[in-house]
Amino acid sequence: MGSGDTALRGEYIPFHTLNDDDKSADYSHRTSRSLSRSLKHLIPIVLIYCSLLIFSWTVTCILTHRPLLYHHSTPTWESARQLTCASQTVLGVTDSDATATFSCSQREATKVTLTAAVIAATRRWRLAARVVNSVMAVLTIPFSSFIAARAAIVYGQAAGNKRAFSLRKLLAVADRGWWNPFILARLFSAGGRRRLGSPLLYYAFLVCALGGLNWPLQQLLVSEVTILVESLPSKVTPLVSDADITGLSQVKSIETVGDTRSLINYATQYDSQPNIWRTPDTVCNSSMSWAYSCVSNSNQGGIATQFYPLRGNSSFVSIPVNSATTGIISDHAFRFNTSVASEEVSDESYPDSCGGPGSFSASTLTNLSSLDASYNVPSSADGMMEVKVCALGDSQTFPWNLTRNRQDISEEVYIHFNSVAMSFLTNGSRIASWTQRIRANTTAGYFMLPNYMNNYQTGPLLETFDLATSFDPENVIVDQEESMDVRALDNSHVLGYGYPDPTPVSSPALGPLLTATKALFGPSTFFANRANSTPTLPNITSLSLDECSEPIPFTYLSNTNTEDTTSWRYATLKPCASDTNSTYFNDLAAWLAQLFANYDNPQTTSVFTQGAFFANKANLGRASTEQAYRRILFKDDGTSVEIFAIRPWAIAFLSTIIGLHLVGLVIMAFYAGLHPTWTESFDAFAMLRIGVQLAERKDVRAQMPLLGNAETEDTAILDRTDGIIGEDIDAVETENVGRLVVGGHGQVEKGKRYLVFQ
Repeated sequence: MGSGDTALRGEYIPFHTLNDDDKSADYSHRTSRSLSRSLKHLIPIVLIYCSLLIFSWTVTCILTHRPLLYHHSTPTWESARQLTCASQTVLGVTDSDATATFSCSQREATKVTLTAAVIAATRRWRLAARVVNSVMAVLTIPFSSFIAARAAIVYGQAAGNKRAFSLRKLLAVADRGWWNPFILARLFSAGGRRRLGSPLLYYAFLVCALGGLNWPLQQLLVSEVTILVESLPSKVTPLVSDADITGLSQVKSIETVGDTRSLINYATQYDSQPNIWRTPDTVCNSSMSWAYSCVSNSNQGGIATQFYPLRGNSSFVSIPVNSATTGIISDHAFRFNTSVASEEVSDESYPDSCGGPGSFSASTLTNLSSLDASYNVPSSADGMMEVKVCALGDSQTFPWNLTRNRQDISEEVYIHFNSVAMSFLTNGSRIASWTQRIRANTTAGYFMLPNYMNNYQTGPLLETFDLATSFDPENVIVDQEESMDVRALDNSHVLGYGYPDPTPVSSPALGPLLTATKALFGPSTFFANRANSTPTLPNITSLSLDECSEPIPFTYLSNTNTEDTTSWRYATLKPCASDTNSTYFNDLAAWLAQLFANYDNPQTTSVFTQGAFFANKANLGRASTEQAYRRILFKDDGTSVEIFAIRPWAIAFLSTIIGLHLVGLVIMAFYAGLHPTWTESFDAFAMLRIGVQLAERKDVRAQMPLLGNAETEDTAILDRTDGIIGEDIDAVETENVGRLVVGGHGQVEKGKRYLVFQ
């Protein structure tokens, strides 16, 4: 031995096994010491461990709900994206004189808007929690096992209670069997729990298991998500001025009919129509153009492309474009959707009262009897050719109620071709008259624009909608001579609150079918300019001329067979016509034949469906310019913040797991630290000393296997030998000095000295 050993024991004494002759030996060189406790060493490191674990879990839980830098005015993540905005419009003599300002704040009056500093601090706290979590995930099992190993020393010492603790059980805890898979596996074998199990082993396993289970459960139940919140500087911007039902009541029909006529005249099949929205259940995936908006591919003997028309209940029209989103702001927008259907009816169904007050009618009448042989008029077409249109309704009455709830109206239009007209247009292939009835059902209402809260999905049509109870931006409207202080204004200045509903103007905006009919057949239209014209050139249309000065509506919808000169008199028209009146009659006749008189496949439904769409678009567009009744919608893309996301039940569950682990660990640490121990752990040095002490016992030494290939299962002496470390009462010759042995029954006492060297 070296000088260090000599210093430890005072003087080198050769080791020898005790026997009866040793009782008279000289004990003057024996070394004894009192046992020490480790509480003052364990408590600090356990507190550090618990503090780090509690810190990381607390930060994780708090960041799921709000920023960590707490103040009574700090909003939660939920309220941080709930804004209340208001625009103030100061009315002018004209639209150009009107001015508008806006402001936004937290919906909860006691909360403030998050700043960039708070969001940056949140990112730092989240990163700190992640780092601590990573460290603790690595340390949990080793640290818990370390505390359990200290507690195992105390449990293996003799105490007041007489418990059975065999040498095999001592070896199980010495090998840290609470986290040794081989020992744990043997516990479930026949007799394994009786031979190996002990309360300390089970308790330590539970504490370690709870700590180890915490981290995979957090991986499963705790996720990181990116949310959007309002922050300073604000990102709120006006999105668009939207129409309101009250504003629509102030629009005159002459304006919307003119707008619709312009839209119809210059429409093409693949025009982009961003104001067409689709309902969630439509087969269309996007809104590209009005005529054909979505494509379906099938592979049946090749690739076929099918087009679905975007019509009727599968789509609706609104001022915001269909790609608009409002971010973290809730906005509802006004919308129209119209379904159109046409059918053949009897001639008697044509209204006799058409042309009365409020209704609209148009016609063209031409005498074909005087045409020469060059026109090749069939005998059945010898007479007066008449085409007439009738739209029922009252042009002086606003068709809508001043409510923001859903409302529906129905409209009817009739188109009649007499027998002469049908015979002439079809070259005599059909000589009977033909009457069609067009019905349109239109729904008006409000829907939620796509936003962050509804996962950027288009909201459904609302059956009821109260602007005053919604979270939509408020629209404050004042006259120039009134106070500009919003705080001094009452609800009578806020649209949808106490702001008075207007009286509809005279000749107000009409329903979409009546508007479209006037735009197609009313004054200054392609039809009206050529109605009642006299034929001058046999079957010559603008298709044969190079001149192009006036648009022809909806020629792209014509699908008559241009090669079939037997059934149809005219070939398909071009998109525009000559202003030469020599082609007026033939241009109009060809247009009527190709769109409305094609009895095998009429395009009447398509014409009025698209005409109603343009009418709805015109009505909404005009209403959105009414400065005293328009609604300003806002958008805020928000600021992205990464936070932890945990369900409430998961917080409770994981908190229970962590709490049980920490409580169990603290109890085990106090248990290990409060009692004096003969060694710090069952390390190699401690097991060597136990082996030396057991070698003194002849009964054990004789049955203990040598250093060959031996199995503990084959060593029965381990079960019969008491593994408790206690005082050997028979070996004590003084009251103050004792000797600890394996199998000793004397209780280990605090403050008593025990032999270290003999």
